[in-house]
Order: sequence, then structure tokens, then C-alpha cells
Amino acid sequence: MHAMLAQDAGRSALHWAVLHGQVQLAKALLEAGALVNTFAKDGSTPLMAAVRKGSEELATLLLEEGAHTDLINTVR
Repeated sequence: MHAMLAQDAGRSALHWAVLHGQVQLAKALLEAGALVNTFAKDGSTPLMAAVRKGSEELATLLLEEGAHTDLINTVR
């Protein structure tokens, strides 16, 4: 259900997990093949969301999984 709500808001399940501080869920999603560099409707990536939220643990996890630091939000 939460993944459906996340998609309705223009976010992936990984975005949702990051925005809600769900580290274990984010790990499970990444292990299942979630795209770490996906963009939400608002132009943000999961890494951008983790940084904005101030979650060093999630940001580190995403970087370890290959999150790009050079992506730009062009929506804003």
C-alpha cells in the first residue's frame, strides 16, 4: 500500500523510505533492485531527500549503493 501511495505522489518506494527515515526498508528495497538514482516528480533523488532530511545514515547507504552526487534537480 505504501509503495502505491508513494507512486501516487510521484515518488518511488525508495524515496518514501528515505523521507520517513526507514533505513531497513531502504536497504531491502535496494537489495531488491530499487533504482538509487531515480527522480521523483519534484525533481529530487533519494540522496537529495536524505541530505535534506539530515540523515547521514541513509545518505551513506545511498552513496555506498552508487548514488550519484552530480545529479541536479531541474524542476525547481
